Amino acid sequence: MHFEDIPINQQAYSNPPESAPHLAQGVKMKFFSSPLAQLTETGKTLGALAGIQGIVAPEKDPPGITGVAGQYMESIKEMIYGTKETQYFTHEVFNKILIIGVDKDERYLIVETDQNTKSLADPESSGYLGYEKPFIQTEPGLGSASGTRAYLRYLRKLYMPPYTIKWKTMGLTDLRPNDVVTVDGTLVRINNISQNAIAEGQDWHTEFEGEWIASMPELNLGTTGE
Repeated sequence: MHFEDIPINQQAYSNPPESAPHLAQGVKMKFFSSPLAQLTETGKTLGALAGIQGIVAPEKDPPGITGVAGQYMESIKEMIYGTKETQYFTHEVFNKILIIGVDKDERYLIVETDQNTKSLADPESSGYLGYEKPFIQTEPGLGSASGTRAYLRYLRKLYMPPYTIKWKTMGLTDLRPNDVVTVDGTLVRINNISQNAIAEGQDWHTEFEGEWIASMPELNLGTTGE
């Protein structure tokens, strides 16, 4: 099975680990929907380890699962089989953010705003709506212009449709919810794991559900008072 996302989503949701090194250090596992992608990333594939390149996978793994047997088992765990389901929730998108706060010392009003103009006029952009949909919040507890601006930067994720991925792998897993993994190179935080061991038919598999981790672009708002 080979999964190829549509170009607009490849560009919009391209978030390789190098773009977020603080998260990349915590990546627990890399999943692939294509053996070719797995070979490019890791230098090994399930097919290669199973004998296509002359390596024969053992029928029974020795204690500790080392050597070729260990690589074979890890390759199985990395490969997505069955289906890979992606969902984009456009109804949760906003294209304008307005935050109103109050300075805790001087008590003056703070208003910070930002707008995703592509969402208004560019049908090819991710998060396109074609009309203005503002997110407005009054939050005096932020206490300063810098705090309000930092919160505004955080809320820019509202410009992108929440992107969730569901996938299935063979065997059981040691991963847990909130672990960070990559799925075909995209950083994903796991939200839900369902492990299934069915004796009849010897069906052991794990179902995952995770959400794409967005990289937040910097704001260009000038300095306080401008």
